[in-house]
Amino acid sequence: MGSLKLFKRGEIWWVRGTINGFRIRESTGTAEKSIAEQYKAKRTLEVHKAEIHGQESVVTFAAAMEIYLNADKSERFLAPIFAEWGHKKVSEIKPGNVHDLCLKLYPNSGPATHNRQVITPVQAIINHAAKRGLCNPIKVERFKVEKKIPRVGNQQWLESFIAHASPHLGALAMFMAYTGARISEAVRLEWKDVDFDNQVAVLRKTKTDPLVCTMPQPLIIKLANLERTQDRVFRYKSRNSIQTAWATAEKNAEIEHIPPHDMGRRYFATALMQNGIDPVTVAKAGGWKSKRMVLEVYAQPSDTKEAVQNTFGTKLTQPHIAVQNNKSKTKR
Repeated sequence: MGSLKLFKRGEIWWVRGTINGFRIRESTGTAEKSIAEQYKAKRTLEVHKAEIHGQESVVTFAAAMEIYLNADKSERFLAPIFAEWGHKKVSEIKPGNVHDLCLKLYPNSGPATHNRQVITPVQAIINHAAKRGLCNPIKVERFKVEKKIPRVGNQQWLESFIAHASPHLGALAMFMAYTGARISEAVRLEWKDVDFDNQVAVLRKTKTDPLVCTMPQPLIIKLANLERTQDRVFRYKSRNSIQTAWATAEKNAEIEHIPPHDMGRRYFATALMQNGIDPVTVAKAGGWKSKRMVLEVYAQPSDTKEAVQNTFGTKLTQPHIAVQNNKSKTKR
């Protein structure tokens, strides 16, 4: 049958244990042991109730989130959601509740933030639990986001940036631009994953399996000249630790601001597409799941005016056009 036990994490009491095969490990939300005991009793009763009415009647968001994280899913954006809904039953969460939570957690943010930091993770957690028969799936309508074409840099921008950045930051920018690596993957790159002989590097992907990416000759030379005083190639601890240095290099180079993701992963896809590489090959090179994502999200079209002028502005061989003379011939 089993039972639940209390334990402390910091000042807060947590409850864990297994009852009739149902595993629980979650915060009670209190530092008072007497209140924590009441919470433990309540959760024990709910588990027994689940045997009668089904687990979907008692599964909390905290329990669903633990199952999600145990499957090695990302914990990004989950802390504020957990603080609000940790004890909330999943069966009580409706699409409208998710929309309300967006406005409560991020009242001054736009639809893109609401979609990315609330709707996406909440829906992923609940639907992950639903696949295991613990609750019903949920479908939450996303807020409409105005599509903006981001500013993608070019080779000239990259060279100017590198010239005014520290050696490791410049190498990081080149690595992202030439491999399509996400910034989080690039900062985690270690020397043991760089193979100079075979001209490849192994990216420990955050969303998929490891990807072996090709390193062009300029990148190989750039990395080979870096000092190797740490396991990590670029020395940065996280994606957030480069922001100040990135902005400083842009200011010193007197170039417009282009975020690391746009100058890296987006530039990589765009440059390949504009050089005639087909979308399927681009998707494989950058580790995208489909060519659709490359075409719709990452690869930016060449300047339309320039493309039309280059194609039709030259003196093309004019086709012979036969014009029928409709005038009647005069008989003689």
